Amino acid sequence: MWLPLMILLMLVTRIASPGPIFYRQERIGFGGRRFFIWKFRTMKLSAETQTHEQYFKELMRANCAMTKLDTHGDPRLAPFGRILRASGLDELPQIFNVLCGEMSLVGPR
Repeated sequence: MWLPLMILLMLVTRIASPGPIFYRQERIGFGGRRFFIWKFRTMKLSAETQTHEQYFKELMRANCAMTKLDTHGDPRLAPFGRILRASGLDELPQIFNVLCGEMSLVGPR
């Protein structure tokens, strides 16, 4: 059921933004075991970190409720990336982490 959706999202990601389809990040799992999570790439390849750093500094100075940068029109997001993040579909490839026993569907995030 989720495989056709993943294939469609892979195609859309490839068409919307050149570069790799997936983003990989090392995480620490149960028992301190390291593994890589997989996500659909939602940011442009040329994404710089200054936008996020500036947003975080302003947020700390303002002493207000934290909101996701995505909701403020983050220019680093690739076309269609905002939709993937808002829907949570960018995390769909993590089903493979679950199938490999590296993650669980329930429990702490």
